[in-house]
Amino acid sequence: MKEKGGFRRFLPWILGLFLFVFGLWGFIYSCTQPVIRATVTTVGPVSTRKHHPSHGSAYTTYHRTLGVRFEQDGKTVDAKVDVTYRNPWTPPRVDMELEVGRNPFGSVVAVPDLTLRKIGLYMAIGGGILLAAAWLTGRARSMKEQEDARTGGKAPPEKAEEAEQIPEPLHRLEKGGYWWIGTVDEDYLRQNAGLVMKIMGIIAACILLIGIIMALMENAMEILWIIVLTDAILMGIGWGISQLVVRSEYSRKQYHEIREDGLSIGQGKSRIYFPWERILSVQDQGTYLEISGKVRKSRIYAPAEIMPFVREYVMNHVSG
Repeated sequence: MKEKGGFRRFLPWILGLFLFVFGLWGFIYSCTQPVIRATVTTVGPVSTRKHHPSHGSAYTTYHRTLGVRFEQDGKTVDAKVDVTYRNPWTPPRVDMELEVGRNPFGSVVAVPDLTLRKIGLYMAIGGGILLAAAWLTGRARSMKEQEDARTGGKAPPEKAEEAEQIPEPLHRLEKGGYWWIGTVDEDYLRQNAGLVMKIMGIIAACILLIGIIMALMENAMEILWIIVLTDAILMGIGWGISQLVVRSEYSRKQYHEIREDGLSIGQGKSRIYFPWERILSVQDQGTYLEISGKVRKSRIYAPAEIMPFVREYVMNHVSG
């Protein structure tokens, strides 16, 4: 079996999901990271930065590197942290207390970690936009291919008499073969929805494993609930997608093509192509045909009036 496009067709989905999940995790972590009370030991030179927002007045921020000291796990830790403030009349001073924490890489940072929060937010938004764009592009491409098949797959005028012998749901392809739209049954939709949840579960388990390793390395098991919250949000997204798969009328309609070189199921990024010689078996299940290739299985659905023709066509090509 050969899938059109290979791994590349899933790349926008994988990249979008990666950006969204880890961006969301970074944002949540920056909002809830454990706080340590530290004492300022040294104050570095100040630098300034002018800001000119599109809305509101311009302002200046002041930046310093501070030396801090705090107790952690019974040990005294000395570290450097970068701080930003806007009021020049209340700069940080030696012996004042400061709230610090550790970022996901173990470095000491001032709390809240605004850099991580901003990066996480941008990653989550970018990932969400990429996922939405991938879904809309796939749907538009699928609808275009279906429309091209409708307009380009009709028989030429000189073959109109021959075309009239074809049952109404079946249409000829311009380059030979046939296409039609089948209705997927409820059981198959639920199987696909379950597959979505399994994939999300695997991703959530990987995130949890990484979180456990990081928590053990930093001896900060309290951050695990942040990981659990991120996983819960991810599984909630997976549940929403699975419900969309089950309830959407669009997902119930499945495009099929049978040609001399093989058969094609689905359109766009979800399209699967089976060359006849790579199909291992075909099982007639009454309302559908189950196709088994070398890697995976799929189903062919067809309206009742053309199923005998489709069944004979497929069986003849596979057995031949």
